[in-house]
Amino acid sequence: PEIADQYYRRIQSTIDLESGLETLNREAKSILQAADKFDDQSWLILNSIPSAPGNLELEAGIAEQWTDWIEPELQHFPTHPGMAWLFTRRSLNHASVGFRSILLTDGDTGSLGFHHSLASLRLDGSGFIAFGHPGIRTIHDDATEVRDLYDEHVVVDVIHGLGVLSNHAIRTGAAGDLSIGAQLCSDRPIALFEYRSHYPGQLGNTRAVDRMTPLAMRSTPIEGVALPSPDLVALTRSIVTDLFSSFGLERSFQITTSNQLILRGFYHDQVGPIDIHRNIQEWARSAGVESINSPP
Repeated sequence: PEIADQYYRRIQSTIDLESGLETLNREAKSILQAADKFDDQSWLILNSIPSAPGNLELEAGIAEQWTDWIEPELQHFPTHPGMAWLFTRRSLNHASVGFRSILLTDGDTGSLGFHHSLASLRLDGSGFIAFGHPGIRTIHDDATEVRDLYDEHVVVDVIHGLGVLSNHAIRTGAAGDLSIGAQLCSDRPIALFEYRSHYPGQLGNTRAVDRMTPLAMRSTPIEGVALPSPDLVALTRSIVTDLFSSFGLERSFQITTSNQLILRGFYHDQVGPIDIHRNIQEWARSAGVESINSPP
């Protein structure tokens, strides 16, 4: 009977976590819709729930404390300080206290770079973070109004989003595993795109998705993805593979099945003095991750 009870509790716990992730995902989309954020963006939404919740206490200055560590967390992977079609930096520099949560937005920086960001982090260590992607096919003289998602941008947003969610959980005192939900959604069809000056266009042999992908769910030890590490890259590859499979893409062009970073898969068009590939290589080395120039 004891074994049967434990088995039942394990299954019930899994069901509760999945239901909780779906609830968080709906809440995120509801907030985005209420703020008219779907009018000019597609969104990557990441949400998380720790298996052993924390209990953060609200205090004066807590909103500022959260922006102090989140801003660097959103910029540790090398990006380019450019416009919508570039490999742009993210920001969550405005924070306020909500109902048992901390609400974060990008203020005016999202408008300047066309990439918006939004997060709601709860005091028990759960929460969501959402990254806007402004691609629209009419930019490319196509009247279908399909929203484009640049593949490499999604990969880096997942890396940064996992870092924010796991570190938030740790800061609240949460422990154990972190259940992760991920979804791409929009107000119109979405297509995977690549920004390449020599080979521009939709990723070969992929299809458009009608407004959203299924909610991909994964689980990981909280501490394993709190810092740049092989575990962080491995979980990113798993989540991105789930998301991209809805478009008919078997794998990411940025991470191999052995969890190596493929430098040529990031930011093909080098513009200006910033050497993105060299910086990514240095990031990989410090994280204990192998990087290669071309896929095997």
